[in-house]
Amino acid sequence: MDWKKLIKAKSMDKHKYDYGHVVVYGGSQMTGAAGLAAISALRMGAGLVTIAVPRETTYLYRQLSTSLIVEEMTDFKDHFQDKRRNMLLIGPGAGHETERPTLDVIESGKLCVLDADALKLFILGKTHDKCILTPHEGEFERLFPDTSGGKADRALKAAKFCRAIIVLKGHETIIASPDGRFEIISNGSPWLATAGSGDVLAGMIAGFAAWHKHEDMLFESVCAAVWMHGEASQLAGPGMISADLPDQIKKVWQNLLNH
Repeated sequence: MDWKKLIKAKSMDKHKYDYGHVVVYGGSQMTGAAGLAAISALRMGAGLVTIAVPRETTYLYRQLSTSLIVEEMTDFKDHFQDKRRNMLLIGPGAGHETERPTLDVIESGKLCVLDADALKLFILGKTHDKCILTPHEGEFERLFPDTSGGKADRALKAAKFCRAIIVLKGHETIIASPDGRFEIISNGSPWLATAGSGDVLAGMIAGFAAWHKHEDMLFESVCAAVWMHGEASQLAGPGMISADLPDQIKKVWQNLLNH
């Protein structure tokens, strides 16, 4: 449970760049997915969050939140050359034409979360220890069809193969590290079985890991974010939709820091 030590208040003597800068790839079709992820990254404590989006969608993305930075995208890699932009998130609502930007993300060597449309076979063998992959069972089976054993065993084998952290989502979510560590998080509610909850989780992981950007704490950061996602779902309760979750993240923080 060492990861719970990371869930703490921000320091009074820090500024926004000390808490990381997340860059999100925003697609042209499912704009809500990238928006949910970006807002969730902010709620988790990232100092800044930028969404790079196609020109024709900039107006839509700018309606999501005045707290987000929306940049018109030409080539995605142009948006993360600044070394302060330390966490990249691609996948939520990205669409199918993501091979080149996903490879650019991986090849940057920066911290990155690969979710949804970024979880394709071409990434295997290219990922590294700063990558976090967030598949659900169906995506996991497509990526690792020959992996056998229990859920934790399969996640660990995949993590070692990819040299990356695997977040195998489900009613019991397994976080597996290539160094052999794993954690089982089971505090989520059944109401998480709804469109967009995975986008929120990807953003939460990106935001919290961007804040705690030291690589030796990456596994712990992911565990903490997954646990807080479950807590947010419990607070949202029956009838929850994914758009409810970012506001619940704020309540999770308040409950934890006020006790």
